[in-house]
Amino acid sequence: MRGFWGRITVAAVCLLLVMPLVAVRAQVGDDKGIEHSDRVRPYGWGYCFQRSLFFGGIIITGGRCYNFYLVHTAGGVFLGFGPQGQLLVPPGEVVRLGTPAGHKLKGKLFYLIPMAGYVAPIPVESIQFLQVQAGLRGNRIVVLVPKRNGRPHEVSFQER
Repeated sequence: MRGFWGRITVAAVCLLLVMPLVAVRAQVGDDKGIEHSDRVRPYGWGYCFQRSLFFGGIIITGGRCYNFYLVHTAGGVFLGFGPQGQLLVPPGEVVRLGTPAGHKLKGKLFYLIPMAGYVAPIPVESIQFLQVQAGLRGNRIVVLVPKRNGRPHEVSFQER
């Protein structure tokens, strides 16, 4: 019996050591580029979406252009859709939401999409402009949010 449990223990330890490597390989191998089309086109700093986008119960109006912002609140980290044109926050700057200027900024965002699992590089209760990549991957619209190190965080939307 002792030999049987010893083999099981060795197999379990080997499995635990190999699984993270397999997961990392799957993530890297799955990193196919996104396609650009006339349905998603860059405009200045932002992106224009021809059709409406759906994320869970949130409907994002199509036929408009948006700039993107990282919003970190006590409730979590969000991808903010802001108006096209002049940026609400200059690139590289972080604005505190608790200040009068920051309070006005949050009110100018059209949509806040939750980004579960994303570790924000900015402090809680702050906002920062994001330079993202957006395009098609299969039949979904994908927005790639940069991280400090590693692979970008993907936020994908259904299109209708």
